[in-house]
Amino acid sequence: YDLGMAACTRGDHAAGIHCWTRYLALSPDPVHQPTAHYQRGECHRQLGRLNDARDDYHAAVAMKIDTHHAHLAQRQLQDILLRSELKSGGERRQSGF
Repeated sequence: YDLGMAACTRGDHAAGIHCWTRYLALSPDPVHQPTAHYQRGECHRQLGRLNDARDDYHAAVAMKIDTHHAHLAQRQLQDILLRSELKSGGERRQSGF
């Protein structure tokens, strides 16, 4: 957990992904899992891996544990959805649809 947080803090997102993945493989207490999924999602997002980020945010929310990081993950999912809709709307206008 601490190694993942440290990697994220120093901006080493590839190391952060590795640390959070290892942490999740240890089957931590469920109340801590939304944090790990959210933080790993943030690392993916910072590296431009939006599909992987979305998957982690979704995993954090799907646990249905009411935590701060689950709420942050929900906001990120909404932001990704909005950006996707705006992008597809712009593509439809450019193609004439």
